[in-house]
Amino acid sequence: MRGVVTACCLSVLLCLVAVVEGDEDYTEDEEMILSLILQDDSQPEADSGPSAQFYRCTKDAWRMPGQYIVVMRNGTHVNQVERTARRLRAKAAKRGYLIEITHSYSGVFNGFLVKMSSDVLHMAVKLPHVEYIEEDSSIFAQSIPWNLERITQNKHETGKYSPPNDGAQVGVFLMDTSVHLSHREIEGKVMVTDFNSVPEEDGVRVHRQASQCDSHGTHIAGVVSGRDSGVAQGTSLNSVRVLNCQGKGTVSGALAGLEYIQSSLTAQPISPVILLLPFAGGFSRTLNTACRKMVEFGAIVIAAAGNYKDDACLYSPASEPEVITVGAVNFADQPVTTGTTGTNVGRCVDVFAPGDDIISASIDCPTCFTTKSGTSQAVAHVAG
Repeated sequence: MRGVVTACCLSVLLCLVAVVEGDEDYTEDEEMILSLILQDDSQPEADSGPSAQFYRCTKDAWRMPGQYIVVMRNGTHVNQVERTARRLRAKAAKRGYLIEITHSYSGVFNGFLVKMSSDVLHMAVKLPHVEYIEEDSSIFAQSIPWNLERITQNKHETGKYSPPNDGAQVGVFLMDTSVHLSHREIEGKVMVTDFNSVPEEDGVRVHRQASQCDSHGTHIAGVVSGRDSGVAQGTSLNSVRVLNCQGKGTVSGALAGLEYIQSSLTAQPISPVILLLPFAGGFSRTLNTACRKMVEFGAIVIAAAGNYKDDACLYSPASEPEVITVGAVNFADQPVTTGTTGTNVGRCVDVFAPGDDIISASIDCPTCFTTKSGTSQAVAHVAG
């Protein structure tokens, strides 16, 4: 029975070799694979030596587990690289693992890139001719986004954002959509409260995906406190969800959110505390009054001017005098305008901040970034 199983495994492995490597004749390699299948695991390979070193990125958030760069020793011939890759494939398959060689290197070094389970690593580091194996990791452009450079008044090193402090002593309540908590920019920085007051999405055929619901809130949270894109990179946020998956909320929901925050601060005071309101609605006396009460309570309330290319005094909470109302400008310090939309202006706008092509966290993946524009982005800068 064991002979039948072994023969089946051999057939599968030889087919894999033929498919992946093409029509070339690998008789020697077929013999190598057969010997690996029949090899007694308790006996070391004849050419085995000390295990190769294994390295991984010191930044855990940037690691890419499951993808590894195998670096061969100096002087290793390209044929030995190919043979090592095939040997690894055979050894992994023998134990029920499939691997994928996605790229071969033969310029600055000899080696290959492989996608495989971390469970295969112990086999890979024992392969002949392998100098070391490094887990793949992310890299990022290092120029300062124009918005961070613009708001830094003091001189700073080229390519480095150096604010006077990181905002670690300040508490921030973000009233927005939900937030993608596992994004590396804000992971461990956002506490999701148990408050949730949002209306149903418009349309009976709306397909709600959790990631789509997080888009606006994630980007804003990144602008405030993101590890690379944030204004105040040491601060933490409390997420209070008042906007649904379409970015829509209600005055009543916002009022309930403000009440929730006041209750939370009464039970557990935070000072200083900032309330970030990256939304706008029609003029509401009730919403304005509630915001004014929060200021009297000791909070700093900062709100978006609105993106209607109109007088901010016609909108709430932007029209409340006790609220810091923020408009958006572009790189040229001109009011942001895009088609029929643009920043609100007028006497109710207290300050303008960067709000055009702002880089921050994207919901596409835990390490992805995207650009967005609007007074929501601008108010996040002032909150930061």
